[in-house]
Amino acid sequence: MTDSPRDTGPEGPAPTGPATPPAKEAVFNIPKNLKWYFLAGVGAALFLAQYLSSQKNPFPEMVPARSRVVAVFPFEGPEEPAAAGDTLRSRIVAALAGRKALRVISPGAVDSSLRAQGYSGQGHIAPSLALKVASAIGATRFVVGSYSILAGRMETDAKVVDPSSGHYLGTAHRNEPVNRPDSLCFDLLHVLDPVDIH
Repeated sequence: MTDSPRDTGPEGPAPTGPATPPAKEAVFNIPKNLKWYFLAGVGAALFLAQYLSSQKNPFPEMVPARSRVVAVFPFEGPEEPAAAGDTLRSRIVAALAGRKALRVISPGAVDSSLRAQGYSGQGHIAPSLALKVASAIGATRFVVGSYSILAGRMETDAKVVDPSSGHYLGTAHRNEPVNRPDSLCFDLLHVLDPVDIH
């Protein structure tokens, strides 16, 4: 008795071993030149970092608040009451010093530098003198202003100046009870340390 011929089919004999599973298709199609894109990006970032580090201050208005050193100059005002201007200045210094992001130069150091430049301690402080003193004591911002008193209220004008450029960064004008410049201090803080205003 002879075996019946095997069914070879139209394409030859059928495989006798275990079936081979079909190959899985690649899930990710990663470009062959991906590493070149990566290296180019790293090179551009390093170039930009080196360029910025070589600049003294490429973006002056983006200086972090923590690097700001503030000087508060004496406010111009009437001779009487004599202590009103000193009290106003002290209140402003205390408000600014309460922010961890700011470093306030002591009024004594500011006055000492003013006297060294020939300022008598009274009267108008010329802008050129304020700029010179601010630069000498290392201030990156300074506050100047004037006030008047009428019927128990103090009207105050204050300006925040960048000594590196001489530009006004902000101004504040308030009419408040004498010795209570709360709103004025808030306005100055909004210019000097806006991130920490609540």
